[in-house]
Amino acid sequence: MTGVPGPDWRRSLRVGSRLGRRGAGVRSPKGRPLATANADAAVAVSDRRYGRDTPQFGRVANLSDGVFAIALTLLVLSLDRPDVPADQLGPALIAHLPQLAVVLLGFGLIAQVWWYHHRFLGVLRVVEPGLIVINLAMLGAVALAPYAIDVLGSAPTSSAAVIQFALIFMIVTGLYLSLLLRAQAIDAWLEPMHLRTFSWISGTWFAMLAGHTIVVLVALVQPVVAIVVLASIGTLAGFLMAWLAPKAYHDWGL
Repeated sequence: MTGVPGPDWRRSLRVGSRLGRRGAGVRSPKGRPLATANADAAVAVSDRRYGRDTPQFGRVANLSDGVFAIALTLLVLSLDRPDVPADQLGPALIAHLPQLAVVLLGFGLIAQVWWYHHRFLGVLRVVEPGLIVINLAMLGAVALAPYAIDVLGSAPTSSAAVIQFALIFMIVTGLYLSLLLRAQAIDAWLEPMHLRTFSWISGTWFAMLAGHTIVVLVALVQPVVAIVVLASIGTLAGFLMAWLAPKAYHDWGL
């Protein structure tokens, strides 16, 4: 009768079952069951977390150091060489002191950001797409810093120049804070971080971000005062944290 299985249907099922069991025993080139290897590969593709010993982690660190190194080097190129006779060189150098002071300030601020970023990578267990995107955004802001410093060096008393300078470092500060928040959210640390310790660390950077916002507002009316405040924010925060923060805060160094 049409539609009724033939007498060999049970035999076909037994053969298919044996083939399925035989296929489950197929092993990958590394000696692992093929089904397990495929599952692990699927997890690796979907997770996309790269540990400290992977080339992807190393590329993130190397790119970051390269951008910081170029930004620091470009600061020297922004200095103008006095084109005056030898007998007028002294007054010309004195006239260039404000520009030199701005370059030194910019160098110190970029170096400070590099130091914290260096410490950040040192305590990370993994990187993943979210951290990489935020890191690239922060590097973009760092790459713009030499331009803002050059503009400020040419007009150190201009509100527009000071605001541009302060905004760049406010953005860098905000993006570094975003790195910390992202790393905490996905538990990317080498060792577990106590919530109280992270509250101190993130609170410090929230305060720094607020300080940069105040600098932008002050620059609208007193640009020179704003530069002095910007130069002292990091030092002031360091003294306060050394006095108030618990030992765990200093151990992490973020």
